Parts: sequence; C-alpha cells; structure tokens
Amino acid sequence: MGDFFAELKRPEHLRSGKLALAEKSYLKALELDPNNPDALQLYGNLLAEVGRLKDSLLTMQRVRAVEPFVPILNLNAATVEWLNGQDDAAVQTIEGLPRVAARAVNLSQIYAAMGRYRDAADQVLEDEPLQGPHAQGGVARLLARTRLAGFVPLCRRR
Repeated sequence: MGDFFAELKRPEHLRSGKLALAEKSYLKALELDPNNPDALQLYGNLLAEVGRLKDSLLTMQRVRAVEPFVPILNLNAATVEWLNGQDDAAVQTIEGLPRVAARAVNLSQIYAAMGRYRDAADQVLEDEPLQGPHAQGGVARLLARTRLAGFVPLCRRR
C-alpha cells in the first residue's frame, strides 16, 4: 500500500491532462485510507483546479482536521477558502503560519484582491528577513509568475 500512496505524489496524471484518471487514483487512495493527508490534499487541489470549489473546500477542511499543524496543508486549505470567497478566514489562517515566501505570496494576492494594497505591498517588501529556500527575493520571483507580476515594481518604489 505504501507504494500506491507514493505513486499519488507523482503528478504525471495532472501534467498530462488526465484529470479523470488522477481523480480515480485519489478516490481509490481515500477508499483505502480516508484520513490520508496526502491523498486528501492532492484530491482537494484537483477539485479546485477543475472548478469544483465547494467540494475542494470540504476536502481541505478534512485535511485540516487530520493534520492541523502542517503549515503547507493549512496554506493550501486557506487558498481554497479564499477561492470560495472566505477572504477573512483565509487571511486569518495564513497570518498564523510561519513566514516563508509562499505565505507572503498568498497573503499579498489575497490582500490585493480585497483592495488592501498597502498590506499586499508590505508582504513583498518584508521579503528580506524570510528564511528558507525562497529567501532573498523569493516573494518577488514567485509573484512574477502570478497575475500580480506588474504589482512587484510598484511595491519596490514605496
């Protein structure tokens, strides 16, 4: 069974556009272990990707119930909350997470979508003290890959 779950983490199905096959695999994994956090997260991400946001939110809530203290799972769950229009809940969740570039990127996007542009800019500007693999300009690099690419130069002018 361990090999089966290890296979779930390989995103070939998603990359190749075989979403139905990916969903079938995740559902099989959840049938075998309904509380597997990896399978729940991957399935929740898939649901969000195909626009099934309410189902994704329910799945991500299950993830958080199973693994409430894993930052990346909480970050993904908060992103799905935001996609479901639960901006304040998403911000509250993300603000409680450790300071890493992915946290700052998500917060800046949510703040900007809420019209809180100063807070969004502050997330980018506070990038310097971040630790980890995305430190030293990580927020700006990650934002450059998003719809907020034009937002970064404006933040640097402050």
